Amino acid sequence: MAARLHCMLVQFLVYFLLSRSLSEGTNICSQYLTCGACIGFSPSCHWCETPEFGVRCDFLENLKNRTCKDRVSPENELSSIRNESTKSGTNGEDPVQLSPQEIRLKLRPNSTIHFPLVFRQAANYPVDLYFIMDVSYTMTSYKDALGNFSQKLVDEISNITTDYQIGFGTFVDKAALPYTNQAPDQDIMPCPNCVPAYGFRNQLSLCRNTTEFQNKVKELQMSGNLDSPEGGFDAIMQAAACSMEIGWRNKSRKMILFSTDGPFHYAGDGKLGGFVIPNDGHCHLNPEGYYGESLNMDYPSVSQLSNKIFQKKINLIFVVPDQEFTRYTRLSRFIVGSNVGKLANDSSNAIDLIRDNYNRIQSEIVLQPENHDDLRISFSVKCSDNKTYDMPRCEKLGIGESVIFNVTVAPGACPADRSQWNRTFQISAVGLTEKLTIHLELICECPCELPDQEVKNSDKCNSSGTYECGICTCNPGYHGIKCDCRGSTSGDGEIDDKACRRKNTSEVCEGRGTCDCGQCSCNPISMKDEFRRYTGAYCECNNFNCPIANGNMCGGTDRGECVCGKCRCKPGYVGASCDCSIDVTTCKDSKGGLCNERGNCMCGKCTCAGTYRGPTCEDCPTCAGDKCDEYGNCVDTCLKSKSESCNCTESKKVEFVDKINKGYENDYWKSCNWRNSEDCNIEYAYNILDNSIEAKKTKKCPTSANLKVIILAVIGAIIACGLVLVCVWKYVIDYYDRKEYEAFLKEQEQANWSKDENPLYIKATSDFKNPIYRAGSR
Repeated sequence: MAARLHCMLVQFLVYFLLSRSLSEGTNICSQYLTCGACIGFSPSCHWCETPEFGVRCDFLENLKNRTCKDRVSPENELSSIRNESTKSGTNGEDPVQLSPQEIRLKLRPNSTIHFPLVFRQAANYPVDLYFIMDVSYTMTSYKDALGNFSQKLVDEISNITTDYQIGFGTFVDKAALPYTNQAPDQDIMPCPNCVPAYGFRNQLSLCRNTTEFQNKVKELQMSGNLDSPEGGFDAIMQAAACSMEIGWRNKSRKMILFSTDGPFHYAGDGKLGGFVIPNDGHCHLNPEGYYGESLNMDYPSVSQLSNKIFQKKINLIFVVPDQEFTRYTRLSRFIVGSNVGKLANDSSNAIDLIRDNYNRIQSEIVLQPENHDDLRISFSVKCSDNKTYDMPRCEKLGIGESVIFNVTVAPGACPADRSQWNRTFQISAVGLTEKLTIHLELICECPCELPDQEVKNSDKCNSSGTYECGICTCNPGYHGIKCDCRGSTSGDGEIDDKACRRKNTSEVCEGRGTCDCGQCSCNPISMKDEFRRYTGAYCECNNFNCPIANGNMCGGTDRGECVCGKCRCKPGYVGASCDCSIDVTTCKDSKGGLCNERGNCMCGKCTCAGTYRGPTCEDCPTCAGDKCDEYGNCVDTCLKSKSESCNCTESKKVEFVDKINKGYENDYWKSCNWRNSEDCNIEYAYNILDNSIEAKKTKKCPTSANLKVIILAVIGAIIACGLVLVCVWKYVIDYYDRKEYEAFLKEQEQANWSKDENPLYIKATSDFKNPIYRAGSR
């Protein structure tokens, strides 16, 4: 799983870098210097073996534009080795449900290939059905029901397929404390008419003798144990592992129907009885059919059981009562190809469970890759509902119905170990022995790198190297593009590399070129233009990356040129981008000076000091000599004349407009707001060059206040406030009065008037009794 995840991450990184490389105009292929490394990085990278060519590893379009004649780019290949058509098993022939059966793939690393895989549900497919029954005493009713229904069971299986085998085995638990009772009287007969406990026994191997099956089931004796969990995992493991003893056929749908009414022991529980040896997953049935290592080994783990079931292509069906249904449903999630059925209390639905589960199993196809390591394999399929699903599963298939899976195989990068360049993996159908075997060959080297294509001690390599794929692989003691430099990479080669480094910590040729005999051979800046290259002794310079001015690098060829990332300006221009002219003609004022001696001429423009402004710093809005006051009286006079325009003097012409243009507030126009003697605001603007004036037709004058309105408003506000306060006071008084009255009424209702006499009151009469008087005497 970790290897597969690593492969997916590597492929994602490759695709991300390629897409970024294409979008940014860079070339990530160019870093690879051999043909094998080039084609192994990505299918988008191609190699050029034309002699005397520049960067050889590049995108196909770039190589075409650069007129490469000999391009190397191996294509993915798929060839069929064994491809029998699907068919049902008739006339003694084995059925074929999966096609093709064996293929060969030749793939480039980090590429993908798609191919179809057909599955067809064959009629009369062989079935091997093996029962594993819990014979603890509580399962007596199930045993009796199976014996009574055995003939009906055989008839039902005959309706499913005529090519079937049937058998069964039983289990209890390990015959040791604390699992079973080891008291002398309980060990031999743990329950009435019972046999001693045992781990597992194969009662009847798979066969066609249905009469013997019925008799064996009816003669079966029960047993007993102490704890609630049973030893069912031991039984399933032996039934799956002992192919020969149980009688499993190579090509059949293998089914185990496991029935119990209790939970299960699993790995680690055996330590309670002293069984510390882990379960080895092998067959240990003795000649009598008993599990011989029951008292030596621990129980299997869930993962061991799952792997064995998958390995043997067995469909496991758990048949359990309602109280155990949830437990075995959770267990089924961890065992591929398993199902769970709920058994009725009287076991009357056993036959229905077998039929329904078989129909569910045989109508479903699930594909699963095996031994694929870091390969990424995905599936898509169009099922019977005519919908396409991205999964390796299809349900509700009828007999004779076919589905086509679209399989995608995507290898990762080339392994460093050459033995991993060729591998074999499978795609199998869960619960079936049929599978597709795929022989994969990774294309990790170019055809021109094969031994029969090499030219050793070639003249093109100064007779000191092997010429292959248009480049030289130098012999020991030589290096360089043409192997014309002496020295090895472990000796003189280090000194040679040092000559190509600006500093000891720098990369060779700044990572922008290759070191050839102590000199840097610089790479192109962009693969789209091989003539635009890095320059400098260490390829440290880029003459095509300088500041831009006026849309051109260094302001254009008439202003400067780019040298090693900086602009070298021509006479008359200065600045980082040669955008500054040293010509002062445009800074001269009307007196022939520069900027009216109120600023400096910078790049052909006046940079004025203080609050001066204008093309030659001739204007100062905040200075005492501001002309707003001077021109204000003139404009006021013209406004009073109510004409469209007038001249205050010969040099001051005033034109009236509806609105002053705010754009006038620049180097040539000055906006003014001036108040006359009537406190009216006059808005106008004057030109600082020709003293022309534009004024707004209307002036804003303050309006006198209406005292009557103000007085009445104040009186009205006071009266309103008084009324509001009176209303609030009235509301508060009424509220408290109402509360007090309600409290009075409540007290009156609760008053309890007693009828006691006044203790000071004395009656007017007195009563005395004659002590001699007796009633009724005469």
